[in-house]
Amino acid sequence: MKKKMTAFLAMAMAFSLTACGGGRDDATTSSADEEKENVTLRFYNYALSETAKADWWNSTVEAFETENNWIDIETVTVDYNSMIQTFTNDLASGLAVDMVYGEVSWIPALAESGFIQSPTDVLSEDFYSGYYDYVLDQLKYQDTVYAVPHYYSPSLIFVNKDLVEAGGAVYG
Repeated sequence: MKKKMTAFLAMAMAFSLTACGGGRDDATTSSADEEKENVTLRFYNYALSETAKADWWNSTVEAFETENNWIDIETVTVDYNSMIQTFTNDLASGLAVDMVYGEVSWIPALAESGFIQSPTDVLSEDFYSGYYDYVLDQLKYQDTVYAVPHYYSPSLIFVNKDLVEAGGAVYG
């Protein structure tokens, strides 16, 4: 598991993705000077089924594999609506699920059922130091961070005050 997580760490830092523990023991040696054993990481990603995002993901995976020639990424493309069912079924059947590109809203149920582990188990303490607390708070379940931010979009609502008041509502 430790060797597998070394490979995961390299992948997480390159991609900044959501992580899911796989439980396989093949991977790398601990020193950068030593020869590394080949490892394959299974990466479940619903965005690969979306044409607008697939090119970026495919080129990112290719660039990562080129830079880290000892790591192969086996992408598992699953549509958004069946993502959780697919990877939890795969885990239950004994397949490794090393990383999942997922949603913040999935964290509580997946953490509660033991389907995901905290990346803080393999990332250095300072990995999260550049993120705002309110971003990391979104990735927590019971005070433990369970994900690596990929991007963050603040939620905003724009209101036309005149239309709200014309509709009879009291504006703020």
